[in-house]
Amino acid sequence: MSDRSIYRRFLAYRALSIRAYVPFLLVFLQGRGLSLSAAFDLNVVFILAGMLAEVPAGLFADRHGRRRAMIGAGLCMTAASALFVFASSWLGFAVANALCAVSMALSTAADSAWLYESSDGARDVDRYVELEGYSNTAKSLGNVVTIALAGFVFPFSHAGPFVITGLVTAASAALAATLPEQSRTRERRPWLEELKTAGHTVTHDGRILLVMAFAAVTFTLLQLTLFTDAAHLPLHVHGVSASELASMLGLLGALKEGATALSSANAGALYSRLSTRAAVVSISLATAVLFFAMGRGGDTSCLGSMLAAAALFGLFQPLARKLLNEAITASGERATLFSIDSAGRKVLFAAASALFGRAAESASLHAALRAVSWLSLVAYTVLAMGALGWLRILRRRPKKKDPLFSYM
Repeated sequence: MSDRSIYRRFLAYRALSIRAYVPFLLVFLQGRGLSLSAAFDLNVVFILAGMLAEVPAGLFADRHGRRRAMIGAGLCMTAASALFVFASSWLGFAVANALCAVSMALSTAADSAWLYESSDGARDVDRYVELEGYSNTAKSLGNVVTIALAGFVFPFSHAGPFVITGLVTAASAALAATLPEQSRTRERRPWLEELKTAGHTVTHDGRILLVMAFAAVTFTLLQLTLFTDAAHLPLHVHGVSASELASMLGLLGALKEGATALSSANAGALYSRLSTRAAVVSISLATAVLFFAMGRGGDTSCLGSMLAAAALFGLFQPLARKLLNEAITASGERATLFSIDSAGRKVLFAAASALFGRAAESASLHAALRAVSWLSLVAYTVLAMGALGWLRILRRRPKKKDPLFSYM
């Protein structure tokens, strides 16, 4: 099998690794008898399950291979979709949400590590970034198509989006089984010892710590724009029913996935011409500006910023993965370190979501968005101080003179 054929199979796997039900989940759960508060409590289950699953998923991918982890990711999402269809209680939906979190953790641990190793990213990082951008594009396009199909089916059957997700992710698991394993076999040690080694790597390598901090802050900010869609969109559309609003949210979700796909497809070409330092600074400033634009409250600026945030996310993902892959020197820890990175993002996002919700309730959504804009500037300033070597906590035993910028 040629390298091109293998990569096409990987792109197909990424395109089929979807969650077509997300824009319709709240309406579905309320239709099954859950109150609004009970439905939102399921988000807590999802976040906690994801936090708990991330590192074990990474250890699994490092021990047993990236391919097995990707197969498991598809099968877990299929099982979760089936459980959503047949569950009749809050506990059943909670288990389904937990399975979704496990699926995403396995995918996070495996797909980028598989791509970096199969494309020899250590030797040709520009090629890897280009392939990573296409990989994210495939995933976004898969989401666009399946969300649009789910939106067509949803008025006829609220279970339709889950059936679509289950069938498509089962196909993703089958495709993952055809991919060659890229990770090298290594001596297996006790799980706790491996986790301790990976944790030591994070806390004693200033470069990895700083990259993870940048990724966690930016991911949290961009995810907050998605988190606020259900509350934000009704402020700019008037006189629509609940079902019409759900359809509009589905359309917005599809448009955002399209914007992410378009920007990811061009990420490789952009980063081949732009220095990493310039890319990091540009994304940081653009994120802060987006929140300020959304905080102004104008219909045009807010709706445009929603799509711009999705496009920015498409540029952020390949950059963050490039930085972390370059920072990791031990291939046998790659998936585990990616999982630690993902767990850190989830912890920060969980805390930020709770604080943001309370700020929006006590003031207003647009005021909270403006406040986040200023807080993001403070956060990026602190990270810049660490990159310049002004914060000792981010310079723990750096391998070179400077923990981040000397590598750019």
